[in-house]
Amino acid sequence: MYNFDLHVHSIYSKDSTLKPERIIKISKKKGLSGIAITDHNTITGAIKIKSLESDDFMVILGSEITTDKGDVIGLFLNENIKPRRFIDVIDAINDQGGISILPHPYKNKLADPVELIKNVDMVEVMNARISKKLNDKASILSKKFGKKCG
Repeated sequence: MYNFDLHVHSIYSKDSTLKPERIIKISKKKGLSGIAITDHNTITGAIKIKSLESDDFMVILGSEITTDKGDVIGLFLNENIKPRRFIDVIDAINDQGGISILPHPYKNKLADPVELIKNVDMVEVMNARISKKLNDKASILSKKFGKKCG
């Protein structure tokens, strides 16, 4: 079984102080098989950390992109995606062959998650910065709409 954390920020994001080597060390110690680096509006950190990938630990290039409806995570990206309208960011992720995730859907006050969920591939259902109640609510939402959990 593989275990991944699909929402990790590095020093290339305004809300993290973790350097690439430290992220890898912590992730391996926690028994993860890999991580997705999803810094805000950039894949720079993900590219740098990808160079530390090994046969037993995968690094996915991603970004958490700002939209008019709240953040969206794009995974398996190869280019930066500029902040803009929600649907345009989803299209840009799809154009790169990426996977879209609706992160912390009930933290967002800009839009109703039910309005957004039909456009994404997955829903984040476990975020350490969100209450258990809101994580549980996200899990219920994901099941209701048949979306994979990220």
